[in-house]
Amino acid sequence: MKKSHLISYTLCALFSFSVASAQSVYMCGGTFTNKPGKGCSRVALKPISVIGSESPYAGSGSSSVKTTSRGGGSKPKPGVQNTSGRYPTETQTENSSRTQGRLAILQSELENERKALSQAKASLSSAKAGAEKQSLQNAVIDRQKNIEAIEKEIARAK
Repeated sequence: MKKSHLISYTLCALFSFSVASAQSVYMCGGTFTNKPGKGCSRVALKPISVIGSESPYAGSGSSSVKTTSRGGGSKPKPGVQNTSGRYPTETQTENSSRTQGRLAILQSELENERKALSQAKASLSSAKAGAEKQSLQNAVIDRQKNIEAIEKEIARAK
């Protein structure tokens, strides 16, 4: 790192500290500090502005801003309103719609895994002994575990 950048970063850090704590900044042989010493000179710095911010959920709760329940979304979602001053909530319709979409995806994945399992079993039955057969047996086991996991996820989502 260049020495000029290091000095600039140090100056900014000390400047921020000095404004926050109302202390002076001194330059001692190319080093900035908040403690005076021999050969140190006080550095005259301009005050900085500090702008605070509020939480988007702070306030009276009468906000008409609509947000998603997952947070971080940039687009407001219709029908979701923050009236509690805490986290936004979803309506029953939105929750049901989201759950139905999730179930459709899981059903599709389950169907794909079942097809892959049947293909893996067919390949295993025609495989010769050795490393190839062991690899296919592992593939069958993996597909069976995937199917079990997806079925559990579907049961949990219902």
